[in-house]
Amino acid sequence: MDATRVLAGATDLAANGHACLIYQSEKERREVLDAFLRKGLEQGEKVIYVADAAAADLPGSYPLDNGPDLAGPLASGQLTVLSARDFYLRGGVFDPDRLMAAWEQIYEQMMAEGYPALRATGEMTWVLRSHINLELLIEYEARLTGFLPESRCAALCQYDRKRFGSDALLGALSTHPIAVVGTDV
Repeated sequence: MDATRVLAGATDLAANGHACLIYQSEKERREVLDAFLRKGLEQGEKVIYVADAAAADLPGSYPLDNGPDLAGPLASGQLTVLSARDFYLRGGVFDPDRLMAAWEQIYEQMMAEGYPALRATGEMTWVLRSHINLELLIEYEARLTGFLPESRCAALCQYDRKRFGSDALLGALSTHPIAVVGTDV
């Protein structure tokens, strides 16, 4: 992997960008994710990590390799970890309207707390265990893409290339202006 090029694309994601990471291995995912998180924490941004419910403790396993130390940011509130079940599927329902209202609320709270920007990343593997319609997920991703340019928020959605079908991956690529796929940004 040309890690320098991929990491530059992940870390330089503008504060109003929406990117998808389509990864093939955990090592590939962690390299990009570590760089994305580290840059936000170093810049003093509010960072939100929406973890798959099955891996909600994943950020607690940091630092791995050269990953950022998350204990301090977790304790200070600079980093917030949410479970996909509680965020995306509150009440067992996937509702793009509710999610967009939640992002607006998170953004307003971030501004009130004095953070210069919001950096969020979400593991999308929760979709594979839910029964949501793919078109509804694509609608949500497109609406998020529309919201981000009007804010100081950057979002990185993580899609496992080995687990998602081609329709879902094409939907992710069509709704994210920036894509990190293998060694290409």
